[in-house]
Amino acid sequence: MSCAAFTFLGVWTAYANMGREWVLWSSFLLAGVFIVVAAYRTWLAEHRQLLTNSQAAEAVIRGLKEELACKHPYDEQAKAAVRKAISKLEDAEVRFLAWLLTVDRPRQGQVQGQGFWGEPASILQKTSTLLIGFEPICPGNGTVELDRIYYINPKNEQAIKNVLYPLPKQ
Repeated sequence: MSCAAFTFLGVWTAYANMGREWVLWSSFLLAGVFIVVAAYRTWLAEHRQLLTNSQAAEAVIRGLKEELACKHPYDEQAKAAVRKAISKLEDAEVRFLAWLLTVDRPRQGQVQGQGFWGEPASILQKTSTLLIGFEPICPGNGTVELDRIYYINPKNEQAIKNVLYPLPKQ
């Protein structure tokens, strides 16, 4: 296109009988116009490529967010196991479990101070260590247990929270 324009400029110069200075400045002007057009078209191509890439990246991000929102099959299995175990518990035991989620490793005295006397033992008897666990405190040679520290099973803590406090449906 630029070759044709410069040819047309040459023909026009010969027909209109223009001087050398006019030909020089009109050639500079025409070259400047073509540089601007070329720069714009290059920018436009890059801009379209950027938009295409950003849309593709957004689609990938959206897909990853959807994947992240889906639960892992192991999480669903753990949640089902926890739901089954909690269904075996009485109301006081479920309240103890909810309270245990809010405190950090209470001792036997703290548990009893909250009014939970036999709940930890009955939960352990009904569900083994699926929901809670304990560490015995045995000073000296370790033959006598003086106290216990109770805790939520860390492998199932999130599943317990999901069962006790389910998210509202949207």
